Amino acid sequence: ALERQAEATIKKQIVSAVDALKEIQAPLALIRASDFLEIGSLQSHEALRDKGVLHFVDTTSQFIETVFTRYVTVFFSHQWLAFGDPDPRGEQYAVMVKAARSIAALEKVPLEDIFLWVDVISILQSCRSVQTLAINSLPCFASLLKYFVTVCPTVKHADTGAVCNKASYHERCWCRAELMSFWARNGTERMFYATGGSGAARRSEVGGEEPEGMALEPMAPEGVTESFVDAIKVFHGSLSCCRLGHAGGTACCDKEELMLPMLGLYAEIYAKRDGACKRINDAIEGHLDEIFPRTFEYCANGTTVQKLLFGDLVTVLRHDIDQAVAGGRTGRPLQIGKLQQGTSKAADAPIPHGTKHGSKHASAGPRHGVGGVKHGLATNKSWLLRRSSMSSRWSVGASPDVRPVGSILDEGRLAQLRRAAGSGRLDGADATSQSSDRSTDGEAEAEPKDEAAKLPKPPPLEQEVV
Repeated sequence: ALERQAEATIKKQIVSAVDALKEIQAPLALIRASDFLEIGSLQSHEALRDKGVLHFVDTTSQFIETVFTRYVTVFFSHQWLAFGDPDPRGEQYAVMVKAARSIAALEKVPLEDIFLWVDVISILQSCRSVQTLAINSLPCFASLLKYFVTVCPTVKHADTGAVCNKASYHERCWCRAELMSFWARNGTERMFYATGGSGAARRSEVGGEEPEGMALEPMAPEGVTESFVDAIKVFHGSLSCCRLGHAGGTACCDKEELMLPMLGLYAEIYAKRDGACKRINDAIEGHLDEIFPRTFEYCANGTTVQKLLFGDLVTVLRHDIDQAVAGGRTGRPLQIGKLQQGTSKAADAPIPHGTKHGSKHASAGPRHGVGGVKHGLATNKSWLLRRSSMSSRWSVGASPDVRPVGSILDEGRLAQLRRAAGSGRLDGADATSQSSDRSTDGEAEAEPKDEAAKLPKPPPLEQEVV
């Protein structure tokens, strides 16, 4: 009985890991680059929401249909330069402005066609429960957007006086998680540093000449090196919760919150290891114990104990993907019930697709409820493929030129959206103004540039998501 219970828990955690990357758990809030330049500083989500300059996307599919095929999107990843203020002296804001202009030059689009994600702007600051949902969605947010820009000028922390730069950025666990999430689905081609100086963006990407003031430095100009792999060892990064002692041992560690999303990313990588994710899988294969550690150190009240993190979940995940792909005909059955589950803090599934944010969470029970495993758990060897979305997500040998977002949206639907997008823009602009990787397969009449082609404006304040 205990082994059956352990097996059910392990399988539930793996299904939950896949679901964690399939759907965002909180609305994705973006700001136009043109509006970002107007606000003059990093301001809170609430302040900009009330000014009506934020744009909200509620589901992954809505993001694909209304944003991905029409606009350029940028994820700004950065450190906070004070305990209560991300940018007290405006240093990082200035670098972000310069980076946004550089991306506009790379893409040959106006700032109005670029949407930005910045944590303090995109995540609700005053409502802790909604903030937690958004923070738990960070890996999914990071993996969806087109560009990943690490903002890391060399400056001093306002409270501690410590130097903040590239090195200190890479020490942070959450920064590593964002970096890993983007890379796992997109590769390194559109990953940059922005330090405030003149960057070194590839000249081939800007027509042979570097625009004046180019502020982007490729993060991995030589590809995935050992130093890059070290930077995506998420659980070796530092966390404030650990430094503060986890509220005397009463709070879980952020590493436990990150376990399921990171396992979900690895499920995608391993399932496509012979196709679209081959290079990514090859880069991490020899570092699995460090990237997905079985245990971690939990500090509280001056003592440190070893707690389960991934346990044997990676072993079970690999075995079941192999079995599912081969129709259950590979190797000997794995006695899952005798293996160790991951952290118990991650046992609950994420919010099921379609669940609305707001009052429903109040009755969902601890965390986000356990309704995410609504399809139940099959007990045969192909149980992973029971879920309707997994067969397409976990197909091996995918074409290397399939965009990473194909792991979220059915590839047939994605192709349909690309054809509908025509030249890559729906506002009738000349196709030559688009970057080289925008889809142009098939022809379609450009839609007129009107309000319907733009992102939905935020709802009135009384209808805000809470």
